[in-house]
Amino acid sequence: MMIRFIGEGKFEIDMTEYQRESITAFGKDYKSWKNVAAPATKHLHNINQHSRKIDGEKKEIFHSVVSKNLWIAKRGRPDIDLAMSFLCTRVSEPTMEDWRTLRRVLQYMYQTIHEKRVIGTNKKDTETTKQSYADIVHGGKAERPAK
Repeated sequence: MMIRFIGEGKFEIDMTEYQRESITAFGKDYKSWKNVAAPATKHLHNINQHSRKIDGEKKEIFHSVVSKNLWIAKRGRPDIDLAMSFLCTRVSEPTMEDWRTLRRVLQYMYQTIHEKRVIGTNKKDTETTKQSYADIVHGGKAERPAK
């Protein structure tokens, strides 16, 4: 994680290298992935009980990549936090559906890998306000933060 001060009480968090490591750990075909509009679909929490379970090396990769991405989500990419929090509940018995959900998160992360989290303050008269900006999608529906 790289933290850079960008002036006037603001700094950016850059996790590009760690994100690349996570994407590469998932598999080598990431360069052929299509673009997606959000890290998850609106059906994120719908669990298909008939989806085939994954095991062996694929299960280990799933667990490892979910763990890496949870750390990424909590530190520098809150836009993937909802999907990663859900996938954390699936690591003990992951299915092919969960694998596809993780791939979608990684697709989104790959196409937005150069976006940095900016945190800073704006001074208004004598009051200081802390601000953090993130492009967040909840359940596939974009929402704007309340002002």
